[in-house]
Amino acid sequence: MRIVLTCNYSPWSAYSGGGQHSTDQIATALGGRGHRVSVVFTKPPWERIPVPDDLPYEIIWAAFFGLKSNRRVYTRPLNALSVMQAVKEIVRRNPGTVVHSQGEEGAAIPFLRKTGYDFSFVITPRFPRYPKALAEPESGRTRRFLSAVLEPKYHAMGMAVRGADRVCPTSNYSLKEVSRIFGIPSERCSVVHNGLDPVFFGVKRKPDAGNGPLVFFGRLAESKGTRELIQALALLGDSCPDVLIIGRGDDEGFIKSASRKHGLETRVRIKGWLSPDDLAGVLSEASIVVLPSHEESFGNAMAETLAAGAPLVSTTAGSIPEIVKSGEHGILVPPGDGKALASAIESLIADPEKAENMGRAGRKHAARSFSWDRTASGYEKIYRELAER
Repeated sequence: MRIVLTCNYSPWSAYSGGGQHSTDQIATALGGRGHRVSVVFTKPPWERIPVPDDLPYEIIWAAFFGLKSNRRVYTRPLNALSVMQAVKEIVRRNPGTVVHSQGEEGAAIPFLRKTGYDFSFVITPRFPRYPKALAEPESGRTRRFLSAVLEPKYHAMGMAVRGADRVCPTSNYSLKEVSRIFGIPSERCSVVHNGLDPVFFGVKRKPDAGNGPLVFFGRLAESKGTRELIQALALLGDSCPDVLIIGRGDDEGFIKSASRKHGLETRVRIKGWLSPDDLAGVLSEASIVVLPSHEESFGNAMAETLAAGAPLVSTTAGSIPEIVKSGEHGILVPPGDGKALASAIESLIADPEKAENMGRAGRKHAARSFSWDRTASGYEKIYRELAER
């Protein structure tokens, strides 16, 4: 089967996140299943990006409308034009191709049908939230216009979703949001969970991990619960263990200043982004992983924690309860509740056997549910159904 995936940025760009790494893993799994796979990533023409030599798929670079691959580039919805051109060349030569976009970079692809190109189009919307103006017709034309001007990527996503043959969110929570926001009927939707990098399943839990640090990893942003994390650590007082925070983001300055304010500067250490191998190693020796996110369309970090067998404290936000069963695979608390977060952490510190049992249960659950081969098989079934039509 001829398959084209599209994604803004790449896993090796200056900015990359779950969507980029998921695209790489999906393409790798589909290539391993015998399909001919190309991936259209975006980058500025002058940007040099080191790419592994042994990828089982072809990379095609489309122009990125910005000076560098930065998450905050306002003009990034324009990348849909260069991505459409790259896809156009492939479907022109290969009728019946399946095109699968991961976000708003696919907004212009449905227009290729108007000029007679033959292909199936699938979209996986990965945004954890959408502007209220999109879902509220009564908000008025002015508000919707301002939303389109100030947050164009969400409106571009709407164009891609409405023009897709199949919409494949990564969770039931995300499916409900996409259906509510864009009015997509359920028969055009299929949930396909993300898979996980095999390195997280392969790592062995360290015997003395119960004495290891408390770990947070992810983008350092208020939406990831960094404020509640510091609040909870302060509430733990003398029982607060050493803390390792992995990631980069706008809240890095806040974390440093708040740690000093609460006398935690000797216990809290911040480290930049790590490779999957290095991150898996850190999780294998973490006493507890704390991920107090306010929003998730899937919850890669939570699933990776389960796969590594680490005890987890997270929240009930978004899709997380689909990934983690509270009380069995970890402890979930309401998002934005620092006191509840501190209480959950304290309960696992006080009962390390309970914590390790949860970690083991989470690992078994992740192994059953979140392999990339299983994800690729789910997409493969959808691709075939569309091709047969």
